[in-house]
Amino acid sequence: MTRYPGGGIVEGGWYLDTRSLALVNLAARGRLPGSRRDSFVRVSWPALLLLAPWAGGAWLVAAPIIGLATAAWGLARRAAEAGARGLGAAVARGRVPGEAHLTGKPGRGEAGLDAGMEDLDRRIAGRRQQEERRADS
Repeated sequence: MTRYPGGGIVEGGWYLDTRSLALVNLAARGRLPGSRRDSFVRVSWPALLLLAPWAGGAWLVAAPIIGLATAAWGLARRAAEAGARGLGAAVARGRVPGEAHLTGKPGRGEAGLDAGMEDLDRRIAGRRQQEERRADS
């Protein structure tokens, strides 16, 4: 089969773009669409009559497969998102309206906060004393 480059001048007839499988019909002598990188093959009308049912059959078989695969992918994605949300809800601690989360542990109150601050003061004072001893040595 003779290949014709895109943009070339050819006789009228049916031409098949080998890259996109698009058919081009030229009624009379004319220029093929596309650039020099595109390649066309001349197809006779009897060959088109034989190829048309095959193309339709391929579409008839492929369309349901593509549709089912797309639906399965969408359902799997939704299930994964729902599973991730469910796992996050099971692991995360619930929030109580009005509870302050940066003031200490629930139930300790002011006495627990003061005890924590006293412990922190003792540790800081101990480290300062250690630093002073090292500096004196």
